[in-house]
Amino acid sequence: MTTEPFTLTPSPADPQPVKVFRLDDYEWWAGYSLQQCIDAAHAEDGEDVMEYETESRELTPHEMDTLCLFYEDGSRRCFKFELDRRIAAGEQFPQLFASTEY
Repeated sequence: MTTEPFTLTPSPADPQPVKVFRLDDYEWWAGYSLQQCIDAAHAEDGEDVMEYETESRELTPHEMDTLCLFYEDGSRRCFKFELDRRIAAGEQFPQLFASTEY
């Protein structure tokens, strides 16, 4: 079984694929590169960049299919489905994708 990182096929207007990155035990960010997500997270919350740089990594396809967001109404969406939905909705990246804190 391979563990290649998940990437969405880019559209002609968007040359880079959007990926999901685990920055630490509490936050996942979506963006075009790990460094872009680290910089955006640091700008938003002021967390120590060194912590992100030692723990951060791109999610595998298996993680994209199995990690899910749970909603107050009891519904859930796996990360892959949610990323595809956000891209189709025209959302801007990088962005906080998921958090255990909220």
